[in-house]
Amino acid sequence: FGNTSGASKTLTLPNSQIKFNIPMWKYTTSLRDKVDTGRGVVPNAQVSASIQDLLSEVDVQLNYCVDLISRK
Repeated sequence: FGNTSGASKTLTLPNSQIKFNIPMWKYTTSLRDKVDTGRGVVPNAQVSASIQDLLSEVDVQLNYCVDLISRK
């Protein structure tokens, strides 16, 4: 339904010096139908890489998208 992108403040703990960001904004989307709650966008196509693609460092998802664009 939303995210916490946008402005944030960095807080540093005094003793450990551990730093973390605290989001200052929250974006939400108004949804009428709550069918797919708790997940992101449902993709139109599933694109899977083979072992050979991974070993050859072939980006099959990127290639799929470039192919979609070139069809238009």
